[in-house]
Amino acid sequence: MIILPSSIIEIVDSKLNEFRKGLQRNTIRSNCLRFCEDLIYHMHLYGKGIFPYPVNYRKQDLRKKYGRSIDKSLKFLEKEGILKINHSYCNRSHTKAYLIESDLLTGDMTKVVLAIANQESTDPTNTFLSKLEMDLDLGGELINDYIEEDYFLLREVKIDLEITEEHFSQVRVYSLKTDNPFHQFRTLRNISKEKLLEKFSDPSFSLIWSNSKAFYMPLEVFVDLKKKALRNHYLLCLERFKQQAFSSIKYDRNGRLHHTLTNFPKVLLPALSFNGFPLVEIDLASSQFTLLAYALRNPNLDNRISKFSNEIDFDCEQEDFRLFCKLTSTGTLYEYVMNHFDLADRNSAKEYLFTIIFGTKDRNTDEAPIHVLFPSINHFAFLFKENANDYRVLSNTLQRIESSIFIERILKTFREEDIPICSKHDSFIFPECFSTQVLDSIGYQLDTLLGINTYLLKLNTYAPLGTPSP
Repeated sequence: MIILPSSIIEIVDSKLNEFRKGLQRNTIRSNCLRFCEDLIYHMHLYGKGIFPYPVNYRKQDLRKKYGRSIDKSLKFLEKEGILKINHSYCNRSHTKAYLIESDLLTGDMTKVVLAIANQESTDPTNTFLSKLEMDLDLGGELINDYIEEDYFLLREVKIDLEITEEHFSQVRVYSLKTDNPFHQFRTLRNISKEKLLEKFSDPSFSLIWSNSKAFYMPLEVFVDLKKKALRNHYLLCLERFKQQAFSSIKYDRNGRLHHTLTNFPKVLLPALSFNGFPLVEIDLASSQFTLLAYALRNPNLDNRISKFSNEIDFDCEQEDFRLFCKLTSTGTLYEYVMNHFDLADRNSAKEYLFTIIFGTKDRNTDEAPIHVLFPSINHFAFLFKENANDYRVLSNTLQRIESSIFIERILKTFREEDIPICSKHDSFIFPECFSTQVLDSIGYQLDTLLGINTYLLKLNTYAPLGTPSP
């Protein structure tokens, strides 16, 4: 079951009916609709709620997922004006960029039931999702209030002088000379703020930092594009609940569980309820770094971080590591880093730590600013990435540790107790009426497993406009 704009479905069905019959027609129709839904989802995901981005697919990956007939389906979608393909973006892996025509992303949504069923309706997460109720009127009001109020669109956006970063790994520079979506942005890599402003100086442009992405473009264009993209995305999310067309339940290679609520907009959560009770979310403060400290303190655990710490005889008695453990155990790590480096807010500190600790190993040299605060953590990160020959292994290993605790243990316990709940990486979403029971249970299990206190758990009840209540 999939959800797509009615205009796309109408074009596919009408054009296929004109000249194709039989089994091949059904296969091409199924591939066209499935690919369009997947592409629309990833356009918004990679755009991080800013505006739709072209999505790159390798030819062999598409054929593996949809079969060799996907080639005909893509040609059909392009011929009928639904799909735009950047044929010039192709290398040895036969990668191309794809984009849905923007005019087709608006309008009514329609549910389509295909013969391909790849999710278990009896899965407890699906059962939980199917019992959620969506107040469509409230959802529409939340969308209108959020989209039309520039304050909410820009409250986590930094503009010009608010941006403290002096160097960017990537900056997307907007072009006023073309309306081709594949060339609307030019990506500059490893460029300083000074060089960017010197080379592309334009009084009508602003340097914008949003969702860990840097843009250089007119602010009013940024706001307009973001409004349009968010409205389409949010309306699609509402329609999924209205039609009960939920995403397939999937476990990634790190054991993380992905479902409809995984990337569901927080602004719409107040419109969801379970038997009349609002939803709440509970998560672990600075979870990745809490788990890193846990793995380093326990060298006998069965994970790559603990095993490597045992190999290099990591010293847990180092003063800076003891401070790191204290800060993670009290949930004050981001505040400490924020104050030390004079960063704007807690999110900036979190973003800074993630960039340094989980980025490439050249960020973990002795000259790195973070080395002054936590030399043992910084040095371990460098050695671990160098030994693994892949900087991504560190974050992937922590995600596996997270999954082993939150899904294989805690979520399993709640399911055995028939508590309506679903996991969202290092957090859980459930009805407010179960708050005390869930908080006590998670607190006990985390204290048993990690030796941390329950005040590290943050309980958010969603209020209007997606703002967690105190």
